[in-house]
Amino acid sequence: MSLPIDYNSYSDENPSVFTRMLSQPERYEDMNPSERKGADEKINEFEKYLEEELKEYLESYNDNEIDDNFIADEVNLQNSEKNNIVNFYYFIGRLNPPHDGHIYALTKLVEKAKQDKCKALILLGSGPTPKGGDDKRTMDNPISFKTKKAFIISKLNEISAIEDKDYLIQEMTTPFADVSRYIGSYFINNDNVDNNTEITITHIAGGKDDDATKLSSVLVHASNVASQNAPNAKVSTNIETIEPQPSTTGNEAMSATQVRKSVYRNYLDGNGFDSWEPRYKNFYGGLAPTIYEEILHPVRKLEDIKKDEQIIRTDIEKYIENGTLPKYTEQKNKKQKTTKKTGGTSKKHTKTKTKNKRNGKKYTRRNKKIL
Repeated sequence: MSLPIDYNSYSDENPSVFTRMLSQPERYEDMNPSERKGADEKINEFEKYLEEELKEYLESYNDNEIDDNFIADEVNLQNSEKNNIVNFYYFIGRLNPPHDGHIYALTKLVEKAKQDKCKALILLGSGPTPKGGDDKRTMDNPISFKTKKAFIISKLNEISAIEDKDYLIQEMTTPFADVSRYIGSYFINNDNVDNNTEITITHIAGGKDDDATKLSSVLVHASNVASQNAPNAKVSTNIETIEPQPSTTGNEAMSATQVRKSVYRNYLDGNGFDSWEPRYKNFYGGLAPTIYEEILHPVRKLEDIKKDEQIIRTDIEKYIENGTLPKYTEQKNKKQKTTKKTGGTSKKHTKTKTKNKRNGKKYTRRNKKIL
């Protein structure tokens, strides 16, 4: 059933409501308060126009000419508008550095979010946070948030995913609070909270290192936030594991640990970036030199502090062998204990007994206890 509405009828003096609706080029969320007010007036005008046209059209029919299917369709349409399904997807990881398994999982994350018309959250932990200007990056956490974010954006661009539209990348502070804010912001920016009858929150995890069970309690906090904002909604949570894509080159699956150790082995061999394994250089592309140098950043700190080449080599070898992190404190020679000598003999400290001039009783100078 179609409405007899002329979408193209307008004049310069009286443009159609459709022309006025299409005259707003900016997105609603990009408008200032004054522009939003004008947009709201256009929307209200358009809704009123449709209501009047529909009413007039229905009145032109007799009751017998309106079949039950039409009425049922209208009811279903109203219910579908009220029974919104809201989805949230998020990923938490250090990605230090990001590797092909991470990118595969993030690609699936964003694809699922786009399919469900929502914006995914990528939450990146960066290890120790600098305090007071001190550099806290270690051999376990050498990559800066800025570099990780830039690399992820470059990879997601390959699937035509747009930052801030299809996904957000944030530096993790506290995962419970970060994910809760991500979900809470949806309800702040949407007025139809009461209409949300089904909410699904999905934690996308990698398929290695028990990622599916790490931080699973974050879902509990996220579910509470959703329930508080939509008390009548049905809230469900889910953990979905994304298994790494099988290697097509015959190489072992990439891991952040192996990428870091490959750079440190290269350093011990006296080689530079040009001698780094081609598969890593090819994967990181234009950001490969930056990632290589950031992985070496903790070693440069050792060079500045310890100066001794052999000590640095030993620290790196220990890390490669068993993951032991070096100490970033300057080594100082321990002072040997000496005793003062007088006349070639050691001066002995003894309790000296004396008499109290007042009462003649003995006491020791050490504790002045009356004897």
